[in-house]
Amino acid sequence: MDSKIQQLIDDVKNYASTRYDILRLELLEKLSLIIGLLILILICVFLVLIAFAYFTISLAMWLSNFISLAWAFCIIGAVFLVVTGVIVAMRERILINPLVKVLSGILFAEQPAQATADTHQQQPSTTAVATTSGGQATTSNEEVEP
Repeated sequence: MDSKIQQLIDDVKNYASTRYDILRLELLEKLSLIIGLLILILICVFLVLIAFAYFTISLAMWLSNFISLAWAFCIIGAVFLVVTGVIVAMRERILINPLVKVLSGILFAEQPAQATADTHQQQPSTTAVATTSGGQATTSNEEVEP
């Protein structure tokens, strides 16, 4: 009796340890996905800002053919202020909601490993072939008992 209780206690400890290890691995996987996503976003934002700076300067130089260079930069600055105001006014729809969707998709995604583990636990089925009295073959799917 005592050995069965001790075995049960050991099994519960092993189960708790295994669940803790799985939780740590899932957390590590999700954090690495989030950090990778943040690094990708930072690199893309940096490159877009550099391209945007070159585009802005070239646009100001082109506008300087029609108006003075100072006014060209002032017009572009005003356009930036308007665009910034629109982005701030629509920050929920443009920035926050997509970010929440992506992060919740990463954090609360179903684990495909659980789905494959469930399919391995199912009993395999076989197709049985039987002949009738008329000599014709019929098939049926039956569950195989272990």
